[in-house]
Amino acid sequence: MNNKKIISYMFGFIFMNFIIVSTYIGAYFDAWLFKYSGATYTIYPYSVYKVMYTIIIGLLLGMPGFLGLVRTDGMWSYDWLKLIFYGAPLFYVAISPLVFIIPYLKYPFGLAIFNYSLVQQLSGVILGYLAISLIKKRQRDLE
Repeated sequence: MNNKKIISYMFGFIFMNFIIVSTYIGAYFDAWLFKYSGATYTIYPYSVYKVMYTIIIGLLLGMPGFLGLVRTDGMWSYDWLKLIFYGAPLFYVAISPLVFIIPYLKYPFGLAIFNYSLVQQLSGVILGYLAISLIKKRQRDLE
């Protein structure tokens, strides 16, 4: 194995440990915010954190692919069509905890299928990963 590959594996190892530690710290902060919201009767910070945290974890999981893309040549592009058709339903499910605290946010149908925390968290992680993985580089046309 050459040195470049070893350095690449070490960077991946360090990055995955960073994600694991971030998840642990995030879970600790989640528990603290849950206790805080129960003591102060303000659910807004906890709900916003739950939504944003899962999306940020998804962004972190997609970061190695994005960093590999930065080193390539080409013009930046973004697949907006996939973001709209795949990301909009995921966003819809991911922000469902906020419907209880933001009065003007209404859903066109019931929240019965979105009443599971795991579904909301997974949709947030997938949305974050999708958002960063849709960034691409196109090869320039030689004319």
